[in-house]
Amino acid sequence: MNELDASENPAELPIKVQLFGETGTGKTFSLRTLPDCAWPVALIDIDLGSRSIHGQFNEGLFRIYQPDRVDGALGSHKPVAYDEVKALLNRINQNNDVKTIVIDSMTMLYGSILDHVVYKGKTKNIESAPTLQEYGIALRLTVKLVEALISMGTNIILICHETALENEVTGIVKGVPALTGQLGNIVPRYFDEIYHSRTEGSGSNLKYVWDTQPRGLFVARSRLQLPAVIPQDWSQLFKT
Repeated sequence: MNELDASENPAELPIKVQLFGETGTGKTFSLRTLPDCAWPVALIDIDLGSRSIHGQFNEGLFRIYQPDRVDGALGSHKPVAYDEVKALLNRINQNNDVKTIVIDSMTMLYGSILDHVVYKGKTKNIESAPTLQEYGIALRLTVKLVEALISMGTNIILICHETALENEVTGIVKGVPALTGQLGNIVPRYFDEIYHSRTEGSGSNLKYVWDTQPRGLFVARSRLQLPAVIPQDWSQLFKT
């Protein structure tokens, strides 16, 4: 059980944000705007898309970790990304030397967790379709990982791809973070801030923005009393 002090200023609490959107809408690129008070940053770059932010930070203040997909041994097909991410998070937690953790992306990390489950079960070739039981195990491991992240005393930015999810009761389709099955509903429950990343305009008038409140059929929410649409600038969330 956590003991909370209600006298704490909300602006001083860690920021927990789930950010989702289509490819090319600035999700990773926006990390350039993280202010000094968010550093040091650990970016767990599973999408291998961190090229756009290289050279933007002083040495040691923005550390990029790219987990291996499989064991490096010749001929090995053992997936290792999930184990490497867990070990890295444990090390960060013990050293307490990081202010912000970025997962880019949770969509790819979930895929690594599912590969881990299928390989560990050794019931079939890693290329075969997972069973319902394996999907269930992967879901539980993913939720446990998110819970561990949220419990850390750091800012958390969880980046996801975007997909469409149909409500089984109403039939309404909404744009949501791309996580298989019920994870698309479960994971956002752990975050006060859920932003939808998109672009406005084109050419020289192209703007990168976040929806912080529901817009049409896209999920979003904020408890920081932000405008419904804001420029992609992380300094708005961090009080310096």
